[in-house]
Amino acid sequence: MRHSRIAIILLAALLLLAGCGATSISPANVTNRICQGLASVEQPLNQLANVGDQTTVGEVKALQQKLITALGVLGKIPGLSDSSALSSLQQANDELTATIKDQPDSATMGQVGPKLQDFKSKVAQAQSKLNSMKSTFKC
Repeated sequence: MRHSRIAIILLAALLLLAGCGATSISPANVTNRICQGLASVEQPLNQLANVGDQTTVGEVKALQQKLITALGVLGKIPGLSDSSALSSLQQANDELTATIKDQPDSATMGQVGPKLQDFKSKVAQAQSKLNSMKSTFKC
């Protein structure tokens, strides 16, 4: 069922692109765009996974902004914006944001104590969802 949903998403993307007058449309082109988008999400996510006790909350928020931007680009790929996989990834990012939302930018992640462990757990969940998407699209 999961693969049929992906096939429908790719078909919808192809139809949307064909309707826009695109000349060279193929499932490989759509998959390539998706994989490039996932790679742009992976970079800031990996940086967030390496956050340590001395990393400031401000630095983490800057990485989060890069992740939000990358997710926005990924969401503009036709047919992917309404996928449950992307929604799961965006939800994981929202949870990451909520974990540090009320912390001062100058505080270190070590100073926020238990929040660091919760944050690391949320990053791991987001990485798991990203890896699942990469596997689905064979990136």
